[in-house]
Amino acid sequence: MIERLERIASHLSRFRPVLLQIAALGLGFFAWRMLQGQSFESDIQALFALLSFFWALLLIMIAGLFAQIPAEIPNAAWWTRLSVWVRRLGFKILGYSCKLLVILILLLSYQLLRVMSL
Repeated sequence: MIERLERIASHLSRFRPVLLQIAALGLGFFAWRMLQGQSFESDIQALFALLSFFWALLLIMIAGLFAQIPAEIPNAAWWTRLSVWVRRLGFKILGYSCKLLVILILLLSYQLLRVMSL
């Protein structure tokens, strides 16, 4: 699983400047609409800006966290193998956390798109 996330992160690293711009624009537009004091249930553009901010932030996080995962070294000393195992365990926990976060953002996207369509 973490090897797949490392491949995804290597592809996403090329788009990091674009993702940062999308996140900044989404957050900026959402903050601007919030300062205007309108109701968000009817403001489709503000909800879309919030969604784009969350998705861009998630992709930036994946690109940054999983860029360099330590490789297993089968013939190394036991201390080195233990160190690599602990670091890989941390990455596995982060990977499962990212999966959970993707599911939660998908649910949030679904709920916000339902609100937008009403």
